[in-house]
Amino acid sequence: MRDTSLEAYEYISSTGILGAARTKAYGLLFHHGPMAQFEFERYERPKHYGGTLSKRVNELEQLGLAHDVGRKTNPVSGRGCIVWDVTSNMPNGKYQPRAGPSKKVRAENEACARIAAVWSGMAAQLIRKRMKGKP
Repeated sequence: MRDTSLEAYEYISSTGILGAARTKAYGLLFHHGPMAQFEFERYERPKHYGGTLSKRVNELEQLGLAHDVGRKTNPVSGRGCIVWDVTSNMPNGKYQPRAGPSKKVRAENEACARIAAVWSGMAAQLIRKRMKGKP
């Protein structure tokens, strides 16, 4: 048997603690792994081109539920890829993506909003001036 905790898999799949896509990705790794991210494509629905499940592997790694076990060559691109497998760890909480834009991005957005407000006011004044002389 693989070096994977059946208890962790059953807990994750029964509670839905990870959300649908991450749970499905974890299940694919558990049942069909170890596997590279490009191999997830055969389990994706055709209309979901773009690898929604394969993108979840990095999130599973951040949660300590998947780990790098080697390398494999992608037969299409010829490039090396990481091979992933599940760990026996239990989830320590839900995946928390970074909350919102950084301070720098927020400052840039605010500056752009101020500039847009000034330009909008100037454009409105110009239109009013041009409209005064028209019947």
